Amino acid sequence: DDCTSSSALPTTPTTSHASGVTFPAVPLSLIALMLLVIAVLLWRLLVAVHAGLVMLRAMQAELKAHSSEIQRQIRLHAGVLSSLAASSTAAPLPDTPPPARLLDLPSELLVRALSHCDLADI
Repeated sequence: DDCTSSSALPTTPTTSHASGVTFPAVPLSLIALMLLVIAVLLWRLLVAVHAGLVMLRAMQAELKAHSSEIQRQIRLHAGVLSSLAASSTAAPLPDTPPPARLLDLPSELLVRALSHCDLADI
């Protein structure tokens, strides 16, 4: 009276492979169920890929629409930065602090500075 027993369901015949491996009998309803599950999973994958492609096309269209504005903004900012760099007169910061005493200066610099001075000023 039990309808779910494997003896009541049609099965595939037991087959043997050339290597001698025997495959057990599988109920045909189980094979049909597995094929249905595979078909549903493939359909869901197809729907997800289609949605991703639609979103990608929308993003490409938006990027194309804004690319000229973005390029204009880049040129504008590049021009501003180059003009700021050209007008900047600030000396770069040295890696070492300036010497605290006159004698800590390099001797070549001291000789050059003193050669431009009048001995009366010294």
